[in-house]
Amino acid sequence: MSKINFTLFLSAILLASSPAFADEKIDPQLQVATIDAVIAVVNDDVITQHELDERLRTVIGQLKKQGTPLPEHAVLEKQILERMIRLCFSRIVYTICFVLEMELPCGHPRT
Repeated sequence: MSKINFTLFLSAILLASSPAFADEKIDPQLQVATIDAVIAVVNDDVITQHELDERLRTVIGQLKKQGTPLPEHAVLEKQILERMIRLCFSRIVYTICFVLEMELPCGHPRT
């Protein structure tokens, strides 16, 4: 989830909990709900439970379609989360390499 999407998400939550909405009579037990949970933070990237669940559903669907036996749910979830984290790291490495190439003067040999 990008920084902008996460910021918009938090802004929407804060707006919904503002005093302008306080006039409505709502059962206090219904006011508290977990919308999403942060599973991992890699530099500026945030991986949420919703994103992990979406990816898990996609992978399970693909495995079933291929007729591949499914591993234990916890094992598959861990593998997918590890891949999502590696993807975040690879984006970081790509960005660093891109920036370093931009800073090299023309004609300077790469090491």
